[in-house]
Amino acid sequence: MVVGRFGQPFPLDFNLYVPSFWVRASAGGVRSVRFWFTGARYRFLRGAGLVCLEPSTVPAHAGRQVAVLRVLEISEPVERQPGIQFVPFRPVPGELLLHPHSGRPVSFEEGRDSPRKCGLQSLWEDYEQSESDRVATT
Repeated sequence: MVVGRFGQPFPLDFNLYVPSFWVRASAGGVRSVRFWFTGARYRFLRGAGLVCLEPSTVPAHAGRQVAVLRVLEISEPVERQPGIQFVPFRPVPGELLLHPHSGRPVSFEEGRDSPRKCGLQSLWEDYEQSESDRVATT
């Protein structure tokens, strides 16, 4: 599945060290977006869910093009991996997806000044266009 806009649901496996998803690229085609979810050595959780990307409203992200993942539903029960004693943050439907250990939202920064461009530019372009269209009609 290729993500083409903010709010579009897509599946995510919480069991992976480095989950990835595909987004529509600005110049056509698709691009893979990968992120560290659990850390380099441990997988904390198993299970899966449906998530979506959305523009961040987290105060620390103000004024920047930062997207976050919102958990829409859990499709496979979320459990601790065997041998993991405690997971402070688990995916919760309706909430932002948090890193299971740090509790910070999983986020993706885009923009000209971002040190880590993540390939979401086409989503931001569509979002900004739809926002300007919405403002123009009010």
